[in-house]
Amino acid sequence: MLRPMPVKSLEIPTPLKRRLLHLRILSGTETEPVLPGSAVQSCMRLLEKPLGDAVLAFLANGDDRTLRMDPRLPLLPQYTREAHDAGMPRGLICLGKLPNHYFGVPPSGAYAHLFPTDDAEERQLPLEQWLDEQIAISIEQLRDVETDEKGRVFQSISEDDLAAFSPGVDLAADGARKVTHPKFGDGEVLREFEAGTKMEIRFADGQVRTLLSRFVQDAGA
Repeated sequence: MLRPMPVKSLEIPTPLKRRLLHLRILSGTETEPVLPGSAVQSCMRLLEKPLGDAVLAFLANGDDRTLRMDPRLPLLPQYTREAHDAGMPRGLICLGKLPNHYFGVPPSGAYAHLFPTDDAEERQLPLEQWLDEQIAISIEQLRDVETDEKGRVFQSISEDDLAAFSPGVDLAADGARKVTHPKFGDGEVLREFEAGTKMEIRFADGQVRTLLSRFVQDAGA
């Protein structure tokens, strides 16, 4: 689907695109797969690494299987620092935490590196293969339900569906980053520090507060 600027469509291989869309269908995800440009730029600055289109599409997907690792842009620097301290290779970016692993990828998103947080097995596999595993798990879970959700298992993906599915980055969000806090409401990020774990935020009431990044989320997320 062609979008008017300022949303930039991400260029990802069709096999990856098909798998991401399949997971969205199985999850019943309806949110727009678009990331705010300001959050992307801030994250890359703190990581001191680029985020390739495949990684950004993964982060924007919003399906149940990827969301369980809480892959939010503001948390990536913190996740990555923790994973590196635990021994994950320095060239990888940690997108989130699974029950027994840090979920690492190279900036290109070519593969997934599951680095154990305990005695679990360390694994490295193509990102598309990991997505296939998540699709299989989702299908198996849906087969056991007796609601309309079960119908998602049998929903096919047409070429028109693929063409309409277009993960992107909102370039209009390249200004000040907007966030929200459950107690203080909406605000504007003035600066991020300590590897992105803390933020200085000006809230709508005019007050400037310093908060841990994990307690805020991007406005509209």
